[in-house]
Amino acid sequence: HDLAREIGVQGNARARGLRPWAHLALSLEQACRALGSVPRDTATQSRSAWTDATPGGLAPDAWLRAVTGLDQALAAALEAVSATAPSAAELARLLERIKALQGTWSHLAPGGPSPADAASVRWMEWGVDRAWRMVRAPLDSAARFSRLVPDAGRGDRSWIFASATLGHDDALSWFTRGLGLADHSTVRTLRVASPFDHGQQASVYVPHDLPEPSEAAHTPELARRVAQWATRLGGRTLVLTTTLRAVSRMAEALNEQVLLGRCAPVRVLAQGRLSRAALLARFRAAASTPQGAILVASASFWEGVDLAGDALQLLVIDKLPFSSPDDPLTAARAARLEAQGLNPFGEAYLPEAAMALKQGAGRLIRTEADRGVLVIGDRRLVTRSYGLPLLASLPPMRRLVDEADMSAALDALALTRSSTRDRLLS
Repeated sequence: HDLAREIGVQGNARARGLRPWAHLALSLEQACRALGSVPRDTATQSRSAWTDATPGGLAPDAWLRAVTGLDQALAAALEAVSATAPSAAELARLLERIKALQGTWSHLAPGGPSPADAASVRWMEWGVDRAWRMVRAPLDSAARFSRLVPDAGRGDRSWIFASATLGHDDALSWFTRGLGLADHSTVRTLRVASPFDHGQQASVYVPHDLPEPSEAAHTPELARRVAQWATRLGGRTLVLTTTLRAVSRMAEALNEQVLLGRCAPVRVLAQGRLSRAALLARFRAAASTPQGAILVASASFWEGVDLAGDALQLLVIDKLPFSSPDDPLTAARAARLEAQGLNPFGEAYLPEAAMALKQGAGRLIRTEADRGVLVIGDRRLVTRSYGLPLLASLPPMRRLVDEADMSAALDALALTRSSTRDRLLS
């Protein structure tokens, strides 16, 4: 769409009358929209992978017509700008941009010179307002990164990777295996203990009586409890969901609790209505007000969010962050593991979920002075055999066994905060 607008603007400004610039721009715009409007099997489907001509779930005839239309629109734009590019530097730069886009498109579209192979996967995904994008990605980074790693004995280049979520074992195999470094002789790993005393600073609670995560009653019931918990703390609550759709459902359920007067008039902030920076700023500001705020978010809020101090005291994760088996990249990785005779759940789904859970839980304790409670609203942690390794991936926090424990922990947080404020005022 941006390219279509630039063709119209630059063409009319630099080569008016030499080509039908408005028509070329409109044709490209319409071709883009047509591709994003191809009928799908379900309105909730956001990604479709393909290995042959048509992504799964799409109407084949409409898809091929849309692809042909975009081919033709790009070819017409390329011809027009090629003929006029010598007349202006801006048109020459526009020509290079069209060539680059056409080259990318030719590798992604059906029938391109570089079809998907066993080491990569292609998919098309849709956003809001008919927005779409086509992606081709390797199943992992091992092949590409191995070309950059020096042979043993050579010291011409090196890398340092540092993070709190590189792996659970001393070899950091979750990370090194994905880069093809698990057995590389030049790799050195180091695990450093956390400076935080999680056993004293944090507690974890897994309500055993919540509905199953797949049940419709799960979100409303969890929202009811979150509203009550947040009332005890004056807000200061972050709810992390595993999908963006769940953000809307949780925010609506929380607002319903407020409107019905079942909790304090806490402010509910939800991802998607403001930028991440604006949401975090409002959440921090609300910590100094009597009612406070609950922030509901997903995706990028699972990492890189730093709410140190009393701004955040309750972190709620709605469900275990298992990758969707229908996701094209996840499905392709699982198929490769199965072909190798390995169990995709144990080798991929479970380690990925453990790392994502650890990443999300890391939003709670950010300094040596922080205190808080982590709630994981997924009873599979205590009812399924894989729950124990997932819990073991978290820092060693004190376990809360029931609602009485939970209420006592929240009251202790509120009391500690009040005592600290009184000392500062005196």
